[in-house]
Amino acid sequence: FFRADQFLVSVLSMSHQPMASQSPMATLQKALALNLDESSYGTIAEIGAGQEVARCFFRAGGAAGTIAKSMSAYDMKVSDSIYGEGMRYVSRDRLHKMLSYEYNLLVDRLASHRSPQTQFFSFADTVAARSFKTKGEGHGWMGISLQLYPGAEASTLVIHVKMLDETAEAQQDALGILGVNLIYAAYNHWRNPRQLLSSLKDNLSDGRPRISIDLVEMTGNCWDGHDSRTLNMYLLEEELTSAIMFSKAGQPVLAADELYKKSALVVRGNFQPATILHQDMIKKGLAAFCESIEEPEDRIAVLAEISTSPINPSPSSAASGVKQSPGLGIPDFLGRVDTLVGLGCSVMVTRFGEFYRFRQYMHACTKRDIGIVISCRNVHDIFNESYYTHMEGGILEAFGKLFTGGTRLYVYPAVQQPDPKHSSGNESPTTTNGSRTLETLDNIILPERQYHLLNHLRFNKFMFSLEDYDRTVVERVMAPEDIRTQMLKGDGSWMESCPESVYTVIKARRLFGYNSI
Repeated sequence: FFRADQFLVSVLSMSHQPMASQSPMATLQKALALNLDESSYGTIAEIGAGQEVARCFFRAGGAAGTIAKSMSAYDMKVSDSIYGEGMRYVSRDRLHKMLSYEYNLLVDRLASHRSPQTQFFSFADTVAARSFKTKGEGHGWMGISLQLYPGAEASTLVIHVKMLDETAEAQQDALGILGVNLIYAAYNHWRNPRQLLSSLKDNLSDGRPRISIDLVEMTGNCWDGHDSRTLNMYLLEEELTSAIMFSKAGQPVLAADELYKKSALVVRGNFQPATILHQDMIKKGLAAFCESIEEPEDRIAVLAEISTSPINPSPSSAASGVKQSPGLGIPDFLGRVDTLVGLGCSVMVTRFGEFYRFRQYMHACTKRDIGIVISCRNVHDIFNESYYTHMEGGILEAFGKLFTGGTRLYVYPAVQQPDPKHSSGNESPTTTNGSRTLETLDNIILPERQYHLLNHLRFNKFMFSLEDYDRTVVERVMAPEDIRTQMLKGDGSWMESCPESVYTVIKARRLFGYNSI
């Protein structure tokens, strides 16, 4: 156990050192620093996975200086009698009710009895951790409402967390560490939200991530100037999550909620920018997917996925785990989100390069069917065996992980690229009537030994060739890199390749290097 008198000097001295030169403070040191701070005082209410956060403060010593009350209302009837009835107990709505009730009760009872320098807080979490009944990863909601200066209106920080440890004990331990990190960060890093979020992973990496945070919400006067979408993208850049989802309105949402009991159709791409070809891929892919699974369009979640990694990553980076560049930065990705929601899509920004890793993530969000629409050019990447040398089972292992759980690939034709062995120019091959040759699953050129694998996937209805496409669109739409070149030149012909909703946003926001002059 740690004693306050043993760590008082070390904690106070650490608080005056530059953060960049420090290793993360130990969990109990953070708890002790809060316990020794006479201004912070509040309530800790926890449902699920024990009272792990409160336990850290009691173990650190001096908890009476920080905790006015700690409690757990496990019984549903007891919880309902305190916080009111709800549809789900592990939910954002339930957490907000807990935070509001406990904070208002605390201030009502103690504001007139405590020092005017007191900064009140209420911390709460509602969690479904691994147990005898549930063997999967745990998840839950955690948050804090607090005064960031004496007498202030409460500001609120809420996160959704997945617990990745394999045992209940380890998940409980991680929950306690995360809770202390959150309370400490809210008080000490509130002026710098990115640092606040980054510090939530302190002491939570034992060679691999122990938690994932895939949604953050910060409200109140002290955080009013911070964009919610940028805050959630920080989670991706700080590697606190592998994916962030945006609704059709362009706002951050929880993927598991957005995809709950829905089949999903996904179009993967860079979308720099989205074109009428992408629009046709979505339209034709959706029609084919609905026919395959015999469901109407209104029961399908349609989303575009943008990866911050190449699709697929290079063989060396896939094998070594080398991190890929996040591209052109958060404003660029959010610009792409805005152009895509104009097409009626939800959008997911991820760190997945490999198709099978993306499918695994999607399967964790929905147990229904998953359709992925790709260009025929991507088929060459999927069948490139060098991408899978780091896997014991090679390409067969990767395909086993990709084509499972009702996952189907829908392949949209692409203009056939020139063969460098037989062509000295850059022009694509043409047919006898002068039209450009299109590459499909019927004429794609793969290594001879892979055709039987392609035929197996097509015969067993894992891969489909989209037939009802608009040939004019495929032949005439500019490649995204050519569109960006035309933008820089001030040549407005690029707009013919983009839907009106897309080029309107590009011009208004001056995205992708567009210059209206």
